Amino acid sequence: AYLLLDFFSDSDIEIKNMALKLIKNVPKAEFYPILLQNSLLPAHNETATQTMVNIGEKMFPYLESVFYKTRQDIQIMIKIIQVYGLVGGEQAIELLWNKIDYPDKKIVAQVLVALGKCGFTAKNEQITRIKLTIQSDIGNFVWNLSALEVIEAHKNTGDIFQAIKEDNDHIINHIFMLLSMIYDPHSIQLVKENLESNTSEGTTYALELLDVFLSDDIKEQISFLLDDMGHSDKFNKLQNYYPQSDLTFNETLKHLVNRDFNQISRYAKACAYMHMGVNGIKNFNLVLIANLFNSDWLIKECAAWTLYQTDPKAYHENLPRLPHNEQVALNNCITSENIKPIRYQKINVLRKIGLFEMIPGNQLANLVEDVYDFNVNDGQIIDISDEVQKHFYILSFGKLNLLVNEEIENQYSPGDILMEYVKLKPEDKICLQATEGNCQVLKLNKENLYDFLSDHYDLSLKILEYLRKEVQSEEVF
Repeated sequence: AYLLLDFFSDSDIEIKNMALKLIKNVPKAEFYPILLQNSLLPAHNETATQTMVNIGEKMFPYLESVFYKTRQDIQIMIKIIQVYGLVGGEQAIELLWNKIDYPDKKIVAQVLVALGKCGFTAKNEQITRIKLTIQSDIGNFVWNLSALEVIEAHKNTGDIFQAIKEDNDHIINHIFMLLSMIYDPHSIQLVKENLESNTSEGTTYALELLDVFLSDDIKEQISFLLDDMGHSDKFNKLQNYYPQSDLTFNETLKHLVNRDFNQISRYAKACAYMHMGVNGIKNFNLVLIANLFNSDWLIKECAAWTLYQTDPKAYHENLPRLPHNEQVALNNCITSENIKPIRYQKINVLRKIGLFEMIPGNQLANLVEDVYDFNVNDGQIIDISDEVQKHFYILSFGKLNLLVNEEIENQYSPGDILMEYVKLKPEDKICLQATEGNCQVLKLNKENLYDFLSDHYDLSLKILEYLRKEVQSEEVF
C-alpha cells in the first residue's frame, strides 16, 4: 500500500490520478489527507472526490475533525460537505444537519444543497428551524427592497441596484430550496417553473398551487414575495411583517457596507464602495480604513481604491500599516503608472462578454480570483504556444492580432475572447501581437472555469445554451 506514496508526487497527471483512484482498495487513514488536498486541485478534483465517495462513511470521522479545525480553509469545509452529500445516507444527513446553524452563509448554502442530494425531508423540530430560516431570508429580502427604493431614485447607481436585485433573486432560489425540504420537491419545482415562465398565467397558477399546500404561518408572506407586483408594492405589503426604517441615500450606503456578509453579498458591498469613490462621496474614511485590513481582497481593493479617490492623504498615511507585499499589490492597482485592474474591474470586463453576462456578479466575484492579467505593449509580440490550450484570453482594452507561425490568424477588439484554440502541429508557434496601442489581457485557466461551472449546474446550462446559439448564428452566416 505504501508504494502508492511514490506515485502521489509524480509529475504525470494520469499516473497520479491512477494512484488516487487505487486508494479505495487500501483505504488507510494515512491517505485521507492526500485525497482531501488533491480534491481541491483542478487536475485531480474529480478522481480524488470520487475516491472519497467510494470510501464513504469510513472517512467521516477524519472529515469531521478536519471540518472543525480552528481557522480551517473554507474551500476544504465546502469540499467535505459536498462529499457528505454525494455519499448520502442517514449518517451523512445527521452530520450535515448539525451544520445548519453554522455562522457562515456559504457553508449553510452548501449544507442545504448537500441535504437536497441526500433526499432529506424535514421532520418535527427541523420543520420549525427551516421556517425560521425562510422568515430570516424574507427579512433580508425586504431590507433589500427598501434599499432598492432609495437607490433607484439616484443617478449612476445601476451597478448597486443590479447587485442587490441579484441578491434578491438568490434569496428566492434559496427559499425554494428550503421549501422543497418541507413540502413535496416536485410540487415546489412545478411552482418555480411556472414563475420562471414570466407570464401572468404562470404566476397565477404558481400562487394557486402554493395556496393549496403551504402552511398558514408562511403562506401570505411567500405569496407576496413571489407575486409579480412591482418593487414598491411588494415592499409595502411585506413591511407589515418586517418593518423598515426610512433611510437617506448616504445612510443606505453606510448600512450596505456595514451589513453582515450573511445578509448581503460581497459584490454588492464592492459596488457600494466603488460608487463612493467614483462620485467622491466622503465621510466614510473610518470604514474604508478598517477594510484595508479585510482578508477578502475584493473588498480590500475597493476600499483602498475609494479611499485614494476621496482622501489620498489618508490612503498614504494608512497604507504602511499593511504588510509590504500587500502595499505593493495595492499600489500596483491604484497609484502605479502601469495600473493593474482590481478584481471589481475584472468583473465588469467579464460582464460585458456574452459568455459571462448571465452569471450574477457575486459568482463572477468568485471566478475572478482565478483571472490574471498581463499587458502587451504596442507592437510587442508575446509567445503563448505553451499555454494557449490551457487558458482563455479576454481582451480588456486595445487591439490584438493572433499570430500562427507569424501569420495573422485572427484579430480581437475589447471584450473579445480567445477560447479553444487547437494547435494543428506541436511545433506551431502561437503569439499575441498588440496593434494600435497598448493592450491589457485577462487570462483564465480553463480547468478552473470548468471546476467553477461544475459547482453551478444552472450556470452551466445557461452557458451551454449561449454557446449553442453562437454556433447556430455562425452556421447561418
